[in-house]
Amino acid sequence: MDDLAALVWGRTFEEVHLRMEQLMKKTGGVIEWADLHNCSFGTDKFKLIDATRRREKGQGGRSTKPRGPGVSLGSHTIKSEVTARFLGVLVDEELRWKQQHALMVRHGQTWVTQFRRVAKIAEGMTAQHIRQLYKSKAVPRMLYGACVMLATQTRPRKDGKLVKSSIVSKLTSIQRKAALIITGALSTTATDLLDLHAGLLPLPLEIKRHRHRDAARLCTLPDTHPLSQQLQRAAKHPRMTRHISLLHDLLHGFGLKPSQLETRKPVRFNAQWDPGLETYIWGDEDTAVEACDTDDADLQFFTDGSGYKGGIGASAVMYWDGEEIDAIRYRLGSNLHHEVYEGECVGLILALHLL
Repeated sequence: MDDLAALVWGRTFEEVHLRMEQLMKKTGGVIEWADLHNCSFGTDKFKLIDATRRREKGQGGRSTKPRGPGVSLGSHTIKSEVTARFLGVLVDEELRWKQQHALMVRHGQTWVTQFRRVAKIAEGMTAQHIRQLYKSKAVPRMLYGACVMLATQTRPRKDGKLVKSSIVSKLTSIQRKAALIITGALSTTATDLLDLHAGLLPLPLEIKRHRHRDAARLCTLPDTHPLSQQLQRAAKHPRMTRHISLLHDLLHGFGLKPSQLETRKPVRFNAQWDPGLETYIWGDEDTAVEACDTDDADLQFFTDGSGYKGGIGASAVMYWDGEEIDAIRYRLGSNLHHEVYEGECVGLILALHLL
């Protein structure tokens, strides 16, 4: 178990830190729960953030952020910090995501630098493979957590027009560099033409696609999920003009309603659950053939998946009352792109097809 968070709020940080200590130390609290479940916490790894945008006047008329005394756990006192990493995201004390935005830009620049090294004219990678690498590696790293940090992609100017936010402009610049590497075009080529010839979505649309995918995944969560009630509440109430939550922004921005999407409920079984299937592994071929002959089942299926002469294939045979009725086979392709385990799974699918 990793990445746990406790959220406490109050009017002052002194009150918040005191309530946090009580949450940890009280009867039935976090520390007692850990002892009962044979779990040990590394208090030296704990992080504390005092989240507020309020300012207080300090010496010399300068505004300072209020801070609490810290949370004491045994001999260790946890002081508040400016940022903390949680689930791979840098959470800052004002929830403005500036540090996380800088990390996203750094990830993108690192990957583009690597692409430039392998995209040599004489013996480098082809444009198709660089594009595939960019879409499968760089884009997910850059846009990780986009549903949280990139909720606002535009900002109003003084004349009332909407312009891209600074983080979207920086990420667009990174994608432009990747498109130049893929296409080999001149550096003066327009960005929209580069995206078109490189086969890339314009970055604002790519961000929207990631956020829409995350919103759809949230809407398909089962009723037992902790976020289910929050999602139903956010979808039911109209979008507010102030204090818009991220769930409100996602659901109402894309017009999604959890009640109208299909939900696949997870199947949970006890560790002692018996599926009712009998499994036998015979020691030699003769014993296996004898067992098949003595089997009194009406239907018998034999499946296999294997590699042969550089290819991967699968087959299935159906017997009815000991006589072969039908057979089917399928070639998946080269063993450079497929595995024997994949062939075994396809063999089972072929048996279901015959059935």
